[in-house]
Amino acid sequence: MKICQHFNECGGCSFQDIPYDIQIENKKNLLVSITGFDDVKIIESPKIYGFRNKMEYSFEGENLGLHPKGNFSKVVDVKECPVFSNWVGSFLEDVRKFAGNYSIPYYTRRKNKGILRYLIIRESKFTGEIMVILVINGDTFNREKEWVKMVKETPGNVSSIVLARRHLSGDSSVTNDYEILEGKEFMEIKIGDIKIDISPFSFCQPNSFQIEHMYKLISSKITGGCSILDLYSGVGSIALYLADKDRDITCVENYPASIQNAEHNLKKVNPSGTVKFIESTVKNFISSLKKPYDYIILDPPRGGMSHKIWKHIIKIQNETKGIKRIFYICCSLKNLQNDLRYLKDNTNWDIISITGVDQFVHTPHLETIVEIKP
Repeated sequence: MKICQHFNECGGCSFQDIPYDIQIENKKNLLVSITGFDDVKIIESPKIYGFRNKMEYSFEGENLGLHPKGNFSKVVDVKECPVFSNWVGSFLEDVRKFAGNYSIPYYTRRKNKGILRYLIIRESKFTGEIMVILVINGDTFNREKEWVKMVKETPGNVSSIVLARRHLSGDSSVTNDYEILEGKEFMEIKIGDIKIDISPFSFCQPNSFQIEHMYKLISSKITGGCSILDLYSGVGSIALYLADKDRDITCVENYPASIQNAEHNLKKVNPSGTVKFIESTVKNFISSLKKPYDYIILDPPRGGMSHKIWKHIIKIQNETKGIKRIFYICCSLKNLQNDLRYLKDNTNWDIISITGVDQFVHTPHLETIVEIKP
């Protein structure tokens, strides 16, 4: 087993010294204890290195890399990242040399000073495309041409070079202020038989080799023509994967860039089923919803969702009895425990299955898919 030289320093992959079969056993036992459901299943990651399709590295002081666990004011100067790609270590070194050669200062969070804030790299594992995103502090970057030239010399198929500007303080790289310096606006990814595009700051499940496993599991529980409500739908990947003939899928997402990305993907995939995207918060949409859907998919962000969402879904089901299944996808075990406790206290719904999908190898984290029969 290869162990990254930084596994005791950065907050990324602190379980690399534990054999993978033991990691899986520990996660299964943890899921049983949290849910009280004995018959949990775990889908192991087909790859335990080179599986991540996105890494976000921070500039801080004199370092470029990842934060130590629980300390966002410091950064470990990363020299390799085997969970992402073998080539990235040399590229990070090229970036350090570039910044040094042109005397471009790294960002310092506490002072909110410096130019270089984040380096985000996205790699499509099945199409080979690479998107490189440099996030700067403020508006001005005087070395765009030199940056593009350096990045284009990176091993691999760099299909997009993006410059983004982040003006606010705080440890977040997300911004709508970006431009394509070279290449394509989107990076293409493959999920089973479909190909979709993702924009620089769109969300995508991080483990490329587990995405279809997740979607295939949900698909196996849905048969024939039906109506599906996809909440927190992002760029539309689940909906477009499920969009067979005679299916009517409504997707709800509040991030405008994701909606635009989703509409683009709808035209690209051109599915046989009907898919529509609605720009709205889930809370606003669900609170005014009257009709039931046959199936509801809930895939909230890591921060989770309010129990008010569950309350509205419970109300709809009590009034209509029309929901056949709910598929709750959760990437936080703490939120999973809280939500299952809420459902137990407020409904008599049945938990049909709980499946852990190990997207986060070498970490204590686990994605779960809960199949619920109201």
